[in-house]
Amino acid sequence: MTMINLKLGDIKEKLPQKILDRFCKKVFKDVTLYPQNYDILISRLAQKHRVKPENITLINGVDEGIELVSRVFGQNILIFSPTYYEFLDAPKRNNLKFETINCFDGKGYVLKYKESDIKNKSLIFLCNPNNPFGLLTKQEIIEVVKKSSGVVAVDETYIDFNGDSVIKEFEKMQNILVLRSFSKGYSLAGLRIGYIVGEKNLIDKIIKRKLICNVTSVSVNAAMIVLDEEKYFKNLIGKIKKMKDDFEDFLRNKRLNVIHTHTNNIIIKFSDIKEADKFYNFLKTNEAIVNQGDGISTCGLDNTFIRFACGTEIQMKEVAKIIEKYKSRP
Repeated sequence: MTMINLKLGDIKEKLPQKILDRFCKKVFKDVTLYPQNYDILISRLAQKHRVKPENITLINGVDEGIELVSRVFGQNILIFSPTYYEFLDAPKRNNLKFETINCFDGKGYVLKYKESDIKNKSLIFLCNPNNPFGLLTKQEIIEVVKKSSGVVAVDETYIDFNGDSVIKEFEKMQNILVLRSFSKGYSLAGLRIGYIVGEKNLIDKIIKRKLICNVTSVSVNAAMIVLDEEKYFKNLIGKIKKMKDDFEDFLRNKRLNVIHTHTNNIIIKFSDIKEADKFYNFLKTNEAIVNQGDGISTCGLDNTFIRFACGTEIQMKEVAKIIEKYKSRP
């Protein structure tokens, strides 16, 4: 049996041939030149979100965005966990001061803080929908922004899966930044492209710290092509969401403790590490590779958690068979 690797939350479905054909015709046409197409993509994104081009800057994936925002604004950072690992790794790499607040209440993610926790922070990271699990309302995010004297950076990598975007809130509150990615909503994880939206003064500060050519022309050309295919990607995300929700129901029927997610992640919480170890090792022995605890892309999960991405329909059928086999052990 072919190994099924579900450790990372990228989109496992292959791009359709019609999109790949357009890539072949247009994506590589400028590879002999330094990138000269940033402004074209920024204009497209400005039209999409109904903002000005000056309110957008391109980034080499949201990871670079988190790194840049940390360097520019991160004298004193607040992180709500469990969440995406880069929020923690970027401050560590840059020797920045940070604090974390655990928002897992035993059943799910509940944003909790005292006003004193956020009052004097220069930078607060939020992720919505949260990775690995959790969903904030727009009002919850706005309340944090209003109470903060620093910058609030909201990672909306998974916004195409669920939730209300705050991408235009900078027009009312100048201390908010929104980070967006082409990795999940447009299946371009391998090309590392995203963007930050915010008030011009904040965007200008970020641009001053960026490399001049931080995104390849190949990535920019590909991004412009997938923006033409909104209907396809909307349908694809809908298909993945249904498949993920159905798989959660399957796991519940097997009497496994599932924590509902609003991304393409699937989370199982075991009562003790010993049982989680057994499950993890059984899947691994049967060629299904998943995460135990934080794994390689989250922070704040102990080893009683098992996390894996929703794969293709064929992959998930195979994983279901393995779990059936696990549950039928003597």
